[in-house]
Amino acid sequence: MNTQADKVYNYILEHTMIQSGDRIVVGLSGGADSVSLLLLLAELGEKLGYNKSNLVAVHVHHGLRGEEADRDAEFAKALCERIGIAFVLYHTDIKAFAKENKYTVEEAGRIYRYECFAKTCEHYDCNKIAVAHNKNDLAETVLFHIVRGSGMNGLRGILPVRDNVIRPILCLERAEVLEYLTSKNETYCEDSTNASGDYDRNRIRHAILPMLQTINEGALSHICNLTREATDYYDWAFSYTEEAYTKAVYRDGRYLGIIVDHMNRLPSLLRRNICYKALTDIAGASKDITSKHVQALLGLFEAQSGREVMLPYGISARRSYDSVLLSVKQSDGLQEDLSFEREITQSGVYAFNNVGTLTVSIVPREEISEISKNKYTKMLDYDKIKGKLFLRTPKTGDCLIIDDAGNTKKISRLFIDAKIDRDKRVDWPIVACETEVLLVVGIRESYKYRIDSQTSRVLVLHYEGKGEKYGRED
Repeated sequence: MNTQADKVYNYILEHTMIQSGDRIVVGLSGGADSVSLLLLLAELGEKLGYNKSNLVAVHVHHGLRGEEADRDAEFAKALCERIGIAFVLYHTDIKAFAKENKYTVEEAGRIYRYECFAKTCEHYDCNKIAVAHNKNDLAETVLFHIVRGSGMNGLRGILPVRDNVIRPILCLERAEVLEYLTSKNETYCEDSTNASGDYDRNRIRHAILPMLQTINEGALSHICNLTREATDYYDWAFSYTEEAYTKAVYRDGRYLGIIVDHMNRLPSLLRRNICYKALTDIAGASKDITSKHVQALLGLFEAQSGREVMLPYGISARRSYDSVLLSVKQSDGLQEDLSFEREITQSGVYAFNNVGTLTVSIVPREEISEISKNKYTKMLDYDKIKGKLFLRTPKTGDCLIIDDAGNTKKISRLFIDAKIDRDKRVDWPIVACETEVLLVVGIRESYKYRIDSQTSRVLVLHYEGKGEKYGRED
């Protein structure tokens, strides 16, 4: 076996990329890297416990380069026919796909390719996807991340294994890939766009990385070694981040909240990691989240309540009393109508805006041994209630009776005193009798409906949020 095959074989074993019997989709563009990948996987099959029938090559024609792209597709097909590998061709207008989905053309190409890989996996019952990144790609990616403002996560570059995607030739430099093809007397296709200066990655490939190698000829290896160290540090820190995250971050309806006091007690590394994870969790993506966005979020922990910053993916982050709240704004800029009103007609469970439930029961006074002191379980004199009961959101002018003299306090003032964020107030659960407020859940109940010696029936109201801040004990 040649040197490159030995290196790839050991790299596959080191990262447990392939097990005996795996079925593998192989991305085949027709370029040097993907041709080498396919040939190496075919060559190593016997040692790794599979045969050529376990490999399926996928070529994606993006409809961008005219006759050159047609040539690549024909080359890939002919190669697979010659060496006995199943071949699948996908063809699309990637510019139209990018426009329709508001992607860059480069981003659209990557997304569409992986959709094709996944589709082929399902059709051919494959469980792995092999793509042809090499060490030069790894170094270029790290440099790209650095200049874009990436943190430690970005220094990891391209991972050898991510979910079911494997990169068996990530251990080879581009020069080694070309040497392998020469030793096999194999040809490949050149993509003319790889020489273009229109793409950031090409400028790194053809100008920046070669310049660094004039400073130190080992620059490529040193950058790749850095990615291994960064990965080790990241994995170590991540294990601590997960535990800290569960204590510092909570879900509260449509918000993700980060508790200020918890964060201020943590080392700066964990604080940065928690902020990064919170941003990617609320966004559902990580591509455009950089260290400057993490720093902007961190700044809110020292800011006054009400300070707000806008971040990628439409994320709004705002300091609110004891927390920093993250939410995703609607793309059309329209305010979501969160008003809610439902009549309480009998004992039972009433859902509120898909974020919590109010359990209502009427109990004889003699069955109540102790008046509840729980913030979210309140007991009122049912006999004093005259009129229909409603579970609803606040309305302008809502007040609550606060003493036996009949004095009232506006609900808006109660929210301020309780340090309830302004955005949360619009859909805060309230129990009312006609227009009179009996209970502001978790904050205060009406003095007028307190249980006394004349009470014969007790209205028990228990509110429970779905894993949110509502219902957490103080």
